[in-house]
Amino acid sequence: MIMMSRALQRQIKMLKSPMLGVVGSRVLRANKSTVAAATSTTTTSRCPVTNAGREQMTKIDIDDNRHHHPKLNLVPSLPLLGSVGIPMYSGTPPLHWPAIYHFHTEMHRRFGDFYRFGAIGFGDSNDIFRNAYVITDPNEMLKVVRDQGAYPSGAIQSQWAPIRWHKKRGFSMTEHENGLFGQGEEWKRLRAFLQTDLLSPASAKSYIPGLVEAAHLASKGAPASGDDMNNFLNYCFFDLFSAVMFGELTDVADKSTPTDPDNVEFVTGALDGLSAAIEMAMSPYQTIMCKNLGFETARYKFMAASYDKAWSVWQKKSRSFVQSYEQGQLTDHQKTSYLGRALVRQSASENDITMKEMLELCFVALFAAVDTSSSVMGWNLLHIVANPNVQDKLHDELIRYVGSNGKLPPAAFEPSKLPYLHAVLRETHRLTPAAPLSLRKKLKNDMEIHGVRLPSSSVVALDSFSLGMDPSFVDEPDKFMPERWFSQAVEERKGTAAEILDHPFYKDPFGQGARRCPGSRVASTEIAVLLAQMVLEWKISARPSISSWDDMDYDLQVLLTPTLPSMNFEPRRKGNLRK
Repeated sequence: MIMMSRALQRQIKMLKSPMLGVVGSRVLRANKSTVAAATSTTTTSRCPVTNAGREQMTKIDIDDNRHHHPKLNLVPSLPLLGSVGIPMYSGTPPLHWPAIYHFHTEMHRRFGDFYRFGAIGFGDSNDIFRNAYVITDPNEMLKVVRDQGAYPSGAIQSQWAPIRWHKKRGFSMTEHENGLFGQGEEWKRLRAFLQTDLLSPASAKSYIPGLVEAAHLASKGAPASGDDMNNFLNYCFFDLFSAVMFGELTDVADKSTPTDPDNVEFVTGALDGLSAAIEMAMSPYQTIMCKNLGFETARYKFMAASYDKAWSVWQKKSRSFVQSYEQGQLTDHQKTSYLGRALVRQSASENDITMKEMLELCFVALFAAVDTSSSVMGWNLLHIVANPNVQDKLHDELIRYVGSNGKLPPAAFEPSKLPYLHAVLRETHRLTPAAPLSLRKKLKNDMEIHGVRLPSSSVVALDSFSLGMDPSFVDEPDKFMPERWFSQAVEERKGTAAEILDHPFYKDPFGQGARRCPGSRVASTEIAVLLAQMVLEWKISARPSISSWDDMDYDLQVLLTPTLPSMNFEPRRKGNLRK
């Protein structure tokens, strides 16, 4: 039986109305037969609001001289409800979060490389049908990104619940134009400060020694958490990003060591708060009652309490750090941490960021770092467990660089030195991206996409997942094969249709352009370091064994996250266990 989150249960209950034509009331297992069986029946049901029939779904023909463009499919959509909640009317596959990957591939199979559909919490919030245009061509999406100008749009702007919390708590960084969550000059000022010492390659590289040490300590705790791997990874990434943020080794992930309860409190608050915020953004009920009418629903109160919990811990930790900084008592590691550097930058005479704003920005960075990285890491761990031959090949590559202290030296994490590790990360993203629609932008100007002129304010999203699962582009797409990403394979794809898979927009879930996740480079480094350390130390297997990621359940939290099975950790060499 699928273990559903309370958020998913509420969403399904809300969409069960017979008027909406939802297929079934039971959450289905995440497998291909689910979507195929539920969507094979055609219907001519009519809209209860407009009496329009499903046959209204149209294809806008492109000028014959532009026959190389895909045709635009218009998927029927209902006011305020969109398309995906009414599959019997719209012709979409049913949307079940435990089968979302197959939902996207089926949408691509049905509607092609260019379609418009209505999606609550994703489409244009100013459009009563909540429509969004989906494309698979990264070169078309590049046009959208380049058109954004100095003040691009970003997905975070749709997160109205956290914006409301920050404003009600008097955060300076959201005082004008929604600040960091906005789009104008104020966003640009705050974003420029936040991404400094995070986004550049040199900055990310400078944190690797601390990340290696934090990963080494965290990995020791894996056997004790074999029955609770999802929470273990959450604690791991709190430990890793704490090494970046504070220059400190918090060692929360290892249950055998003393743990500051404040750190556990922060992780719990961040996980609960972010999950509730994502759920609320996608809920018609929460949007109407809380965002539009101003009521504080029970779900908003839960989210706010979770944010308050994490904020309280942050205030305590940051005050102690700032006091040490002002008294000249920071250690060398703390001085080179992100917060240590931020304090120096903030105090510079030419800086226009206040101390209060700086600490708020650092809180947001730490708050968001826990769940996003652990989701991606969870998929990587699942794939190497399902493919023990891949795990062994990865270990063989890693062992060549390990030092006498049992750790990989920072210099080993250059892609040229660990090509198989980076190929594993890339293949994981192809098969199970944490965000299948990896880019979402609102057009600033009218724009021609695939030969069709779209009006300004239209939402355009890139499906960077479906082509990678299409057998016309990828041989045996359901098979986990890191070798696809070796330099020779990439070279052989040049000049073919499959070359599109090597486009930068297809490579990770962190977005592109000026609104790319500011911590993306650090997050990618964290994932690589932790995966490498765990494979170096342990031979990892599942109980019971699994042969495919498709056998596992997953759900939407902040990103798509697998429900990890219980795991065994067999030492690869002596001395793995903490003495």
